[in-house]
Amino acid sequence: MTVHRWLSLLFGAAALLVHSSSVHAFILGPATDPIQDAGQTLTVENESVVLTFVGASSAYDDEFRLTSPDAERSFSCADAVPGLTVPGGHYDAATELFFSLATPVGDTWLSGPGERNQDKFAHARLTQVAPDTVLLEWEDLSGGGDADFNDCIISIAIK
Repeated sequence: MTVHRWLSLLFGAAALLVHSSSVHAFILGPATDPIQDAGQTLTVENESVVLTFVGASSAYDDEFRLTSPDAERSFSCADAVPGLTVPGGHYDAATELFFSLATPVGDTWLSGPGERNQDKFAHARLTQVAPDTVLLEWEDLSGGGDADFNDCIISIAIK
């Protein structure tokens, strides 16, 4: 086992103790950008995920996506009606959910640490708002734009 893999397992176990719900098996990683409180990861295990569109405030017609081994879902944030609910799949094994936001100007922003994005900015903010719910808020402009994180907002129910 490599040192990197060992450290990943160690930090993952520590995050589980600190960030997981006592009812649901998920890990919300810490913010990697403490200034914007953004850059978190979301890992689920033995859970189903339901995505609900909350709203959007963007001049762009952004395309929201969930890409994972068990599901691929997408919809237009500009065209979606608040309350639109989409199943996000069931995950038996521990699986990091990868979310992205594609803009019409050719940028695609990834959830998680800013290093995943071409501008090195953490474009997604994940916040646990209930024992079984995480709110996903996006900033769609390069370099952090106005950093309002209201360009596409998704509620993630973990059941």
